[in-house]
Amino acid sequence: MNNLKKLREEKEIKQIEVANYLGVTHQTYSKIEKNIENAKAPTLVKLAKFFNVSIDYILGLIDDPISLREEKKEEKIKTQISNQKVNRLKELRKSKCLTQNDVAKVIFTTQQNYSRYEQGIVEPDYETLKKLATFFEVTIDYILGKDASDLILISKKDFQKLKEASEVIQKLDKVHKI
Repeated sequence: MNNLKKLREEKEIKQIEVANYLGVTHQTYSKIEKNIENAKAPTLVKLAKFFNVSIDYILGLIDDPISLREEKKEEKIKTQISNQKVNRLKELRKSKCLTQNDVAKVIFTTQQNYSRYEQGIVEPDYETLKKLATFFEVTIDYILGKDASDLILISKKDFQKLKEASEVIQKLDKVHKI
């Protein structure tokens, strides 16, 4: 996570404090911060809330640490995010007149796995979220169900960076499958 260490140091917070907030071990958080381990979607949402920035900024996909509004109770948000994410993935897919299998092929997974993302049974990991955001031309925050009032419009330059990063990931995925 490109900006986690920077955010934490700016707030003069220790890794253990962030780990405690997330409900993970110090070692796990350290691995996330060093990009040794990818954070799952719920962890990314918690980090965005904790640091009051967008998920895209945490991941280094945009340059500006634009603050987000204070969110309501965590349980209500989890439910809302889960429901919106499910609806948004399905809406995005249908808006492009695609099948689940079409999207699954683009993000290099099976139709069954993609179906689980749409139904909210399985949380997509960071790499999958990047692929989905790039393919559907939206932010990760949007996919994860942020309210429209919390969405951050990104510049064409930042969007292009996001798209280029995804293309590189797709090429690497193809090389690894060979």
